[in-house]
Amino acid sequence: MLRILYKYFILNKKAVIPGVGVFHIQRQPASLDFANKTFVSPSAEISFTQADVDADTTFYSFLSKEKQIEEPDALLYFTNFINRVKESLHTMGRVELAGFGVLSKDVEGSLKFQPANPLPSFFENVAVERTIVEAPQQESGVNIKKKKGNKIEGVETSEVEAVSNKKDYWWIFAIVLAVVAIASIFYYYSQNGSLR
Repeated sequence: MLRILYKYFILNKKAVIPGVGVFHIQRQPASLDFANKTFVSPSAEISFTQADVDADTTFYSFLSKEKQIEEPDALLYFTNFINRVKESLHTMGRVELAGFGVLSKDVEGSLKFQPANPLPSFFENVAVERTIVEAPQQESGVNIKKKKGNKIEGVETSEVEAVSNKKDYWWIFAIVLAVVAIASIFYYYSQNGSLR
């Protein structure tokens, strides 16, 4: 049952256990760690909110498809699972949910959640070195960032092409073309008198 619940959780980023609480994925965006000179990749972790929530009805259809059983049977199957979780929390004070982590009850009766391993990240952290390259006064220089392994280094190009001093005369061609078009229209009207 836990394998199916975990699969549903990963696909939908949320899993509800009625009468216990809600598991959801909490995302951390990428950040820059200036102290360690590292670009930290985005990450995600499982978090838990204790709440008396209603069941997620879409999970029942998911469970029935995964187990290849009817939805009423899936509802009964999941209800038995919920009862086992509640019973473990009541008798032992804790329950281990494979893939999710450990739920435990404190002395006040509220649930504490200790997540299992963090969710896998598809990106690695990258070491970043800050390099300042000064361009010569008379030449225009461009800094290009080049990745070498896990480090980013600054590389200066030797010289960027100077802006062309040639004047652009495309507008003269446009004016000549417009004058020819207008002259053609006047010639047509002078010969025919109208558009007909």
